[in-house]
Amino acid sequence: MKKLSVISGGSGGLGLEIAEILVRSGKNVLILGRNGDKLTEALIRLKKSVKDNSVEAVKCNIGKE
Repeated sequence: MKKLSVISGGSGGLGLEIAEILVRSGKNVLILGRNGDKLTEALIRLKKSVKDNSVEAVKCNIGKE
């Protein structure tokens, strides 16, 4: 069973770059972000890097309960 890497701020910047490195190395990745549009764009970009469903995205703000 593969471990899951969860990246907050995964819709842009350093978070997205880290997510891309992890996805390309075969890890399962879940990206989190507050902006739904940016998150969707990031997910599309990451899915181009893999052939399976090893990357998913969830819109959320981890600063709020």
